[in-house]
Amino acid sequence: MFNSFFLENMIKLQDNFFNYCIVKGVTEINDELRINYLKNVIKLSDDDIGNYQKTINDNKDRVKKLILDLQKQFGENRISIKDVNSLTSLSKSENNHNYQTEMLLRWNYPAASDLLRMYILKEHGGIYTDTDMMPAYSKQVIFKIMMQTNGDNRFLEDLKLRRAISDGVLRYVNNQNIDEVNYNEISDADKNIIKKILTEISKMPEDSIFTKINTRIPRDTMPILRRYHLWPDGWNIRGLNGFMLSHKGSEVIDAVIAGQNQAYRELRRIRDNIHSEIYFKQTDELSSLPDTDKIGGILVKKYLSGSLFSKFRQDTIIPEALSTLQISGPDLIQRKMLQFFRSRGVLGEEFINERKLSDKAYIGVYKTTGTGKYDWLTPESIGVNDVTPADESTWCIGKGRCVDDFLFKDVSTLKTENLPELFLTKIDTDTFFSQWSTKTKKDLQKKIQDLTVRYNELIDSSTIDFKNLYEIDQMLHMIMLEMNDDIAKRSLFSLQVQIAEKIRRMTIPVDNIINIYPDLHKKNDNDLSMSIKGFLASNPHTKINILYSNKTEHNIL
Repeated sequence: MFNSFFLENMIKLQDNFFNYCIVKGVTEINDELRINYLKNVIKLSDDDIGNYQKTINDNKDRVKKLILDLQKQFGENRISIKDVNSLTSLSKSENNHNYQTEMLLRWNYPAASDLLRMYILKEHGGIYTDTDMMPAYSKQVIFKIMMQTNGDNRFLEDLKLRRAISDGVLRYVNNQNIDEVNYNEISDADKNIIKKILTEISKMPEDSIFTKINTRIPRDTMPILRRYHLWPDGWNIRGLNGFMLSHKGSEVIDAVIAGQNQAYRELRRIRDNIHSEIYFKQTDELSSLPDTDKIGGILVKKYLSGSLFSKFRQDTIIPEALSTLQISGPDLIQRKMLQFFRSRGVLGEEFINERKLSDKAYIGVYKTTGTGKYDWLTPESIGVNDVTPADESTWCIGKGRCVDDFLFKDVSTLKTENLPELFLTKIDTDTFFSQWSTKTKKDLQKKIQDLTVRYNELIDSSTIDFKNLYEIDQMLHMIMLEMNDDIAKRSLFSLQVQIAEKIRRMTIPVDNIINIYPDLHKKNDNDLSMSIKGFLASNPHTKINILYSNKTEHNIL
């Protein structure tokens, strides 16, 4: 029940904010507009606004300091900071709309990052890495771990033990105290072994701690990390887009980006089919149909509970409702890589192993020995260490809500906020049409101008002319029918939402007329007279209607 109400209110918050962003122009949303929304729509206190502003400034200062420190250590020409908005890929309206959908609607930063990673590699080439990655250990380091543990593979496989060793190694190469390693949830016996391992590693020269990956790869390929995690129920081995490498302009990257865009287009199409009610009124009506049937050009199973569409808005809000992996992340990436290599014929054969990608498509690949254990000393290809295990991620695995905070703690200490209403916003012609295609703006220029003027007058007006409102709604509908620009349709739909909200908020004063139907047979003339005099005295414009029925009086007599 908690999750249901939480989801409903979060979606309302997200929808209201995204509608505000669309009308303001999603490419124009900046810190100033965010603060304006928090202040004027959410109506946060000055203290909350001040704390938010301080967080923004502190983060900017931290990044600047980090860059300056690194530049001092390694040289200014080796490290620079770039604005993602400078990416040419984000100037394409579809790419930008998908990115802004994740940033401003779903607030799903991992998904937004998935998109940016592909654009970065496409335009710059080289290596993409998450900040929680570190180079792979050299054979000497692996050998020391094996010697100190008498071949106990737990120290190369157990996530907590791996994490502690990685923590110590990072401290050593960064000239920090290795005695400050985090040993939480590690037994004293294992803790002592790890301390011995780190002591031995700290005797090694820093340049012998890590080993290099092979950066010479075939053209139009994109090796991604194969991650090995030992979970309680066995090994979880999967591709991870936290570390990838490719050439600038690689065709396989184009294939992945096209796949991401197609996934978002299909989600929008499903939403449109449901919203239109042309094919069905409720998705429950489809549950009795075969999954392979198509409704509105979409498989039935893609509408139903458990589908990507059903999880899309739940992702990052409700535990275990994951969609990002298959829409923008590693699952989609591997699927599109497989399709790409199949399309290459003979040239792609070595990257395919029956119905999945072969080891050649990955880095950090290990083989098992005759004992069934992985050979950590001699990898098939060098990879990297993923320092933060997936179970520490904020989105990879479900996390329960702290419902006990509401059931067993003093709720008076919790700060409550009312859900804000939709912020009615006029069209800013400089920003509202920024993501529309040039052709759409050119073909519909006159109609757009007329719509903008009339719509803004409607939003500004304190009253509503229903004939005018009907005509504006018809204009929106007809323009949407004429265009093939999916993103432009989204922005016009946001105007329809605002018109509906304008109507919902409208109040109509009742006429200043008092209607009385007295029971004359009760002979309460004096009371009636005093009541009427009181009403008339209250306002000089009040009128009184006294209703009388001959038939009723005759029946009573």
